[in-house]
Amino acid sequence: MSDDLVPFGKHRGQPLEVLMADREYLEWLMAQPWFAAKYQKVYNIVINYGSTESASTPEHNAMQARFLDEGIRKSVAVKLLQVRSTLDKEQDLILDSTTTKFIFEHKGWDVVLKASCQQRYMGYLDDYTGGIDPTKKTAEKLRSYDTYAYMELKPSIGDDYPAILRNIKKRLLSTPSTNREIMLLADIFQSQVVSLDQAKEFFGTSGVVFLLWEELISAINS
Repeated sequence: MSDDLVPFGKHRGQPLEVLMADREYLEWLMAQPWFAAKYQKVYNIVINYGSTESASTPEHNAMQARFLDEGIRKSVAVKLLQVRSTLDKEQDLILDSTTTKFIFEHKGWDVVLKASCQQRYMGYLDDYTGGIDPTKKTAEKLRSYDTYAYMELKPSIGDDYPAILRNIKKRLLSTPSTNREIMLLADIFQSQVVSLDQAKEFFGTSGVVFLLWEELISAINS
């Protein structure tokens, strides 16, 4: 990172480390919509290396590796489709047809999971799209229903939880705002300040679903 120079603003021409050290300016910068749009390279560096903690630990890598298991991916995808379809008031999903696609380390997210399944709906036999026409015959058809989970993985979370939310909010600036769930998964939560339920409420006010891994497994098995 030391070879990269800031191409704009207050620290123009200086090493990126100078920008990263100016926390007040950095917080302001992350709130500007033009930052990600015009300076994608710098934005990605801030997202991936801006945290004070290192994500590249054996424990973190092991959490990511769980999503290499097709059974776990599909189980998570089915639960995700159930939750998302309820929120969207969608019906007649064929969950047995669920498929998944995934990618690691995408725009700062540890895992991005795409869940897809077939959905039944009533459509016109001749693909008529001009509005309601009682003379046109309808029949049951199939279409794809897709949703996404953008996941942050933490082996353990303690009283640093506000910083985790701040980093998640930075990524939301470049994350689609529809048809998705933002998820924070942890193996362990230990805080001297708040309970687990209070931490979930804290993240939930920003639209982030916080679950312990054992809770996720219990949910998909229920």
